[in-house]
Amino acid sequence: MTHYSLIQQVSTSLKDTLSPMLGGTDTRFVDPTTSVVAANDIVFDSPAELTLGANSMLSVFLYAVTPNPHMRNLPVRTFNTHDVDGNLLDSGGAREQDILLDFYYMITPYGQNRNIDYEITERIVQLFHRYPSIAQTAGALFDNGNDEIFIEPQSLTLDEMNKIWSVFPNKAYRMSLFYQVPSVMIAAAKPEATVYRWKKNTVNMKQKKN
Repeated sequence: MTHYSLIQQVSTSLKDTLSPMLGGTDTRFVDPTTSVVAANDIVFDSPAELTLGANSMLSVFLYAVTPNPHMRNLPVRTFNTHDVDGNLLDSGGAREQDILLDFYYMITPYGQNRNIDYEITERIVQLFHRYPSIAQTAGALFDNGNDEIFIEPQSLTLDEMNKIWSVFPNKAYRMSLFYQVPSVMIAAAKPEATVYRWKKNTVNMKQKKN
């Protein structure tokens, strides 16, 4: 089943994973119990788009989506082929390749002061170190074959981080975390399609002897 909101739903699920930890309500941890960023202040805006308010905020910016280079190692979907009368010709003859995408996020805290930035960063690192997956709050993720979605920290060089920040005009560099959400599956557009083709019949004609 294809859902064209799947990219948005990955980001929403990531926000839903971060929100309890930053809000002090994640029952998997004894601490923290205080809120540093409210759920409404976790946004998907880039640093260039972000409008700061009175509260601490967190930018969860999806800066790249790329096809997974190992996607062709997965088994392909197969479906049957029939003739125009609906008779089965063969099974597994026509194929559909599922799509695997890698998501790249830059997560930037905008605390009311530098110490809050540090605490936000530490909570996020602790969360994904102990639980390196994101909550699947959207049913479409399951429908597309994603049993579990993992998240992995990315170690960018200072030069790579500067190149990313250079695309945000008039924005000073800020401490950020970089994460990859790899191998999110999007089902092929027509996984159960039926292909019709003509069935070839061969007739041998022999001349009758007198």
